[in-house]
Amino acid sequence: RLQITEGRFRAADYRAFLADNAGSIAAFRSRQQRAFADERERWAQNGRADWVSDATVAEAGSDSELDLPDGARAVASHVAGSVWKVLVEPGQTVAAGDTLCILESMKMEISVASPAAGVVERLFCREGGAVSAGQNLLVLKET
Repeated sequence: RLQITEGRFRAADYRAFLADNAGSIAAFRSRQQRAFADERERWAQNGRADWVSDATVAEAGSDSELDLPDGARAVASHVAGSVWKVLVEPGQTVAAGDTLCILESMKMEISVASPAAGVVERLFCREGGAVSAGQNLLVLKET
């Protein structure tokens, strides 16, 4: 139960409280820091120690790094999330605006629409797979 006490905050009282409890505060901070270091070590062992921002992924996933045939373009995710449903397959013809796949991000379904009419050349994603913002999902050869 939350207890509310009427009163006035005084910085001098707060500083006295910190001085009286300096030992236990330092011990807590030391345990906290050790626990965090242990957690970071587990991240490193599981390959999750290096954080990569979605902006970094978007820069790295540019069309220039793909070997795209003439008239083809990559279609990328606009958000970080997971691939909920892939609605196309290689060789399939699509119209501009057709839904290519559905992403799930923050409990929302986000449709990825075809930017142009064309044929799906390659898929870079699969249902259930994680994607970052800017990550290429597929290659579309425009018709």
